[in-house]
Amino acid sequence: VPSADDTHDLGTNDRQWQDLFIDGTANIDSLVADTADINGGTIDNTAIGGNSASTGAFTRVDADNIRLDANTITTTSGDLTIEAAGGDIIINDNVDLNGTLDLDGSFTADNVRINGNKIDTTSGKLELDSDSNEVEINADIDHNGNFNSSGSIEGNSGSFVNDVVAFT
Repeated sequence: VPSADDTHDLGTNDRQWQDLFIDGTANIDSLVADTADINGGTIDNTAIGGNSASTGAFTRVDADNIRLDANTITTTSGDLTIEAAGGDIIINDNVDLNGTLDLDGSFTADNVRINGNKIDTTSGKLELDSDSNEVEINADIDHNGNFNSSGSIEGNSGSFVNDVVAFT
């Protein structure tokens, strides 16, 4: 046992002990090691890669209430928010959505844009088509502009409010 705290070294930079075997607990104020192989236990309140970032291989990572486990990101409580400092989140693969999409903003797919209750295009015409050759609209239609039809207009009943000119 040393005669006082922090007064003796075990070896020097030039004359080092080869191996140290401890059966029990090692209480060390500061550890500097070329490598560290920790095969169990926990590391608490420790920044890993604080001076120089590196890689890590984990079977599961829990950070706050976010859990990364294999190919799954979950939360242990609350919602998951993904926010990019640059403003865009880019996903370079297919997205399989198995729930409700709640969108507060606009949605653009190719040149079709949905914003609130408005559907328009960023270029070209908007075309509605279906395999059954029918598109059903269950509401009033407010029309501004020309109405071009290459087929017939059919209906069970109805009326026109203004003058109608028939062409044959």
